[in-house]
Amino acid sequence: KPVSNFTTDWTDGCVLGALTDAVSGGGFPENRSMKSKNALENSRISMDAATKLLSIQQVITPEEFCTSNLDRLLRITYLTQFLYSKSYLSTPATVSVTGPGITGALCGSETSLDVKARVLKNDELQVSVLTPSGSLVPVRYQQAGVGTHTYIYKPDTPGVYSVQVKLRGEHVTGSPFKLRHASPFTLTRCTAEGPGLVAGRVDEEAQFVVNCETVIPGELQVKVRGPTGSVAIGVHSPKERNYVVSFTPYEVGTHTIGVLWGNRDITGSPFECNVIDPTRCVASGAGLKSALVGLPQQFQVKTDRAGHGVLTAECKGSGVMVVSIATAKETPGSYKCTYTLRERGDHRIHVWWSSVPIPGSPFLVHTVLSADASKCKVIGLPTGRLHVGKSYGFTVDAGGTGAAELVVATSGVLKCRVTETEGGQHYITFTPNDIGLIQLVPTFAGSPIPGSPFEFRVNDPSKCSVEAATLTVGPHYVNRPIDFLVRMQRVGEGELSAVAQTLKVMADIEVRRQADGNFLCHYLPLVDGPQAINIYFDKTAIPDTPIWLFVQAGFQVDKIVVVQPVPGRFGSFIVEQPYNFQITTTGVTSAKLSASGKGVFTGTELPVSVVEVDSDEHMVSVEATKPDQYVINIKWGEEEVP
Repeated sequence: KPVSNFTTDWTDGCVLGALTDAVSGGGFPENRSMKSKNALENSRISMDAATKLLSIQQVITPEEFCTSNLDRLLRITYLTQFLYSKSYLSTPATVSVTGPGITGALCGSETSLDVKARVLKNDELQVSVLTPSGSLVPVRYQQAGVGTHTYIYKPDTPGVYSVQVKLRGEHVTGSPFKLRHASPFTLTRCTAEGPGLVAGRVDEEAQFVVNCETVIPGELQVKVRGPTGSVAIGVHSPKERNYVVSFTPYEVGTHTIGVLWGNRDITGSPFECNVIDPTRCVASGAGLKSALVGLPQQFQVKTDRAGHGVLTAECKGSGVMVVSIATAKETPGSYKCTYTLRERGDHRIHVWWSSVPIPGSPFLVHTVLSADASKCKVIGLPTGRLHVGKSYGFTVDAGGTGAAELVVATSGVLKCRVTETEGGQHYITFTPNDIGLIQLVPTFAGSPIPGSPFEFRVNDPSKCSVEAATLTVGPHYVNRPIDFLVRMQRVGEGELSAVAQTLKVMADIEVRRQADGNFLCHYLPLVDGPQAINIYFDKTAIPDTPIWLFVQAGFQVDKIVVVQPVPGRFGSFIVEQPYNFQITTTGVTSAKLSASGKGVFTGTELPVSVVEVDSDEHMVSVEATKPDQYVINIKWGEEEVP
């Protein structure tokens, strides 16, 4: 912001921050983010930075600096330190001198040199120019900007001059400078010409000719420099003061060619040569292989690594007709080319980069019939419900339907890829990522193919889980049912089935869907031995199956015959009167018979006694002491009798 006083313009601390940054040579960039409303904070960090970067003493406090009532002389006293700070004033070693006034120019015209130095007064700098004879040349001072001082003088006599630049009486770095000013009529008669001064190609020799026949005696010097380094040159002199210069560039970009005679640039030097590399152009796209008559066709050309050039292209048919190709730059180094054929037959597309054919040019293009999506055939379309994470595929036969691109739009969570093979065959692969409904919409030449869109239901058998503890924790016996639960969380739609595989037979397992969506499985083993429980969701085995279990033969209680006591004439039993159960165990595995009873309403324990009549017959006697309804349990080993 403009500063017009030493009071109110400084109170927000922003100007102090800018001053600190400028004098320290950019050492305090934080000043650019300062806000005027933070006056005290701005003043504090600016004064701290000035102390650190420039050794400025804080003769006043930040609180005083940001107050408009501060005596202006106190603020001036503080700010005066910036003029004498160590980082501000230049030394002879830090002064830089540039310009033709210290490298040489032509006599008869003014030349100049720029001295970059920070000084308190301009007269701290002294510049003097001496002619070849030692006389002084008048020098005119002109300030070009803050820290830059320009000195102008006019050499009249050809020869070696001496330019002395001093700071406070001491020579700056490089002073005195020795240079040669040439006659204006000398180097103008030294000429260079040839294509190598203007354009070149990577790894190809470029040439130009230098003619210095009418120039005063001297020596030819040629320097070629590319974007990253110098380039080797060759010089051949077919006759005196005539030279053929050659060089082979190894990279794209502008090459600077300096041609000097007697250490002086000739007319036009330095020259700039634009080097390109057409071999790095890359053309691609369907429009370089086949084309539909009457419809716009396209291809792309990448030139980002080929250097600065001009792209041109044209298409030629079998006759004399030439089809124009429009080229449009999409991004730097990328062009889109468009053309439309009006006749059938083979055509050749020529593509040039700065008049040089690019790799592959000319490209042979075949004309084809217009594409007809209705003639596409779908082969091998998946049926039924699909599974998450499994890849599926089918083929779209577009052979004989014309040349076009097959595109598949998708709806739902899935990955999809189209691979084109020979004969117009397109293989579509896709992998569902989640359960639910997915949809594939293949289009050919922008139109849906027959049957499109294709919809599929997706489930995930891997999310099924079995509560296996019921199966793995035994014991299990023949003819004793086994129930277990299969949980279904984010599985999707589908059918659960289960089967038990024994050494002899396969047995179906009853499956019932519960209200919560899970499945209860009921299995009644009929044979003993090892058995595998296989569980499938939509015919796919669920995780951790098959589950192996061992079924024991048990005690064959189905062979036990029980004869129950008969009640009295009124259909009831009488308290304090014994009643007997006759138990026949012929052909049953040896075990111990046990019995117990309890009243349903009173909870009274029922006295029960077991008497072994013989090895195949037992008598169970009960005698109730209170009226009640009793439940009597009789077991053979661990199993209840029929």
